[in-house]
Amino acid sequence: MVEKCSPRCHRNPELIQCVMSPVGLCGLLFISVSVYYWVPAGCYANGKVTKVCGSMEPHHGVPGQSAHSPYRLDTNTTTFSPRERIKVILSGTSYFEGFLLQARDAANQGTVGTFTLTNKNKTQLLTCNEHQVCTRKHGSAVSHTSDARQTEVCVVWNAPADAPTQIQFFVSVVAHYNVFWVKLPGPVIYQHGVTPHPPQSDTPPPVQPTTTPTILTGPFTSDGCGQSKSCLLDPPGCDPKEELHCFFLSMTTEGPDKTSVIFELSGPAEGYVAFALSWDTWMGNDDVYMCVKDGDRVSVSAAFVSGRTHPEDQSQVGLSSVSWRLADGAIQCKLSRPVKLVNQEPARYDLDHDYFLFLTSGHAQFGKVWKHSHQPLISTHRKHITGPPEVLRGSRGPIMMKMHGALMLLAWMLTGSVGTVIASFYKPDWPNQTLLGQKIWFQKRLEQAVSGSDDQQAILSDQSEHRHWLRLQLNRSRDSSSGQEQTFASLLGLSPVSANTDTTLLETQAILLGPLEGREARENRNQDSMRQTVMLQ
Repeated sequence: MVEKCSPRCHRNPELIQCVMSPVGLCGLLFISVSVYYWVPAGCYANGKVTKVCGSMEPHHGVPGQSAHSPYRLDTNTTTFSPRERIKVILSGTSYFEGFLLQARDAANQGTVGTFTLTNKNKTQLLTCNEHQVCTRKHGSAVSHTSDARQTEVCVVWNAPADAPTQIQFFVSVVAHYNVFWVKLPGPVIYQHGVTPHPPQSDTPPPVQPTTTPTILTGPFTSDGCGQSKSCLLDPPGCDPKEELHCFFLSMTTEGPDKTSVIFELSGPAEGYVAFALSWDTWMGNDDVYMCVKDGDRVSVSAAFVSGRTHPEDQSQVGLSSVSWRLADGAIQCKLSRPVKLVNQEPARYDLDHDYFLFLTSGHAQFGKVWKHSHQPLISTHRKHITGPPEVLRGSRGPIMMKMHGALMLLAWMLTGSVGTVIASFYKPDWPNQTLLGQKIWFQKRLEQAVSGSDDQQAILSDQSEHRHWLRLQLNRSRDSSSGQEQTFASLLGLSPVSANTDTTLLETQAILLGPLEGREARENRNQDSMRQTVMLQ
């Protein structure tokens, strides 16, 4: 029998029922979309970590901790039988934000059995690689559902009918983004009648960087751009040595055979600066290199972006001669990378091809990067990374954004024109048709004017109809005993006119109706002149 879990390990049926109701689901969706831009883009913050089921190592660009862990795994028994249910508890003396828990064969380290959750709000089941390819058993591992802090997790492990004689539990725990422990060994349980002996463990040593970072002695400079190195600058022609707000990326080939490339990256940022190699001008399927501020140091790593998501598979593999500098609000870093990597992953690109270059920056917290705060700077054309030196130009306005602005401007221009045409030429076609008490042509013209597509004077395009309507509104305002109604003048942005301010009301009438009266007199004179001309002929 499985011992009863502690109260905080139990699921809350009322809460789950509330969340799963239609209203709860809609509310949850609204909240998720609303806070999207306020939450830092976390690496696997949702616990979907099936990509690292084998190594159990978070790809956060920094090595795991080698110090003693404040977390531990416990089981309610040391022996078991096939098909038995075993309670497993992860606890700690300090909070943790994420974890990955597995049960493995102590002999060959393959995942064994499935788990059952006791709190679906905080934990979730995963399908790890072994089961995904072979038996497709869901629940071979357990992880977090968010980066909410917690100190205890309670789950149940289900022993399979063909369970091996010895099972060992392993867990990786993330305290926060750049502080984590990889594959901590937990208790070993044995089938009844089996003599215990020390299990094998393939717990890897902490991953060390491929190079020891050093501190730059001074800022980068744009000297040599276009002559000895290729550069991408924003604003164009700036010098990172002299201008604090200069975004700078340079590329220089090393050696006579051009077997490696040195990159220099600099920019004003509170959290990180990064550049990417891309086949096109859209985010996605990009080879990314990041310099992330973490306290009083900078972490330099490579990653891959599959879409508008957090960088994946952060590592320092293939990077050498890494150095960095923090000064005057700018982050600067330097790295070297072979043109072709040994045992290269598909996500990492060779440098002897043509790519668009992306340059961006943003905020970071505890080494975790947020979404970039500005539109990335994108080179105007592809650059052959190992090609001849040149000065590149870039733009932060993608072509689609520019087309959107042009179409909006065109729409505004057409809106005003359409309103004028309707008022001028379609009035005879709708002599008696009304909409909301007013002539249709007048309502359409008023709609265009109020929307800001034309000036206020354009509203007064017809003297008699407008004069009648304006006087009607003014009379209604004058007759109001409360003095609360506003005249049409207030709707046009003039001061409100109350029923008790007759002088102001008369002034408003003069302002609004004066141009109409003047226009009426001019038109009458023109008509008299035309009649005299006809009579003379």
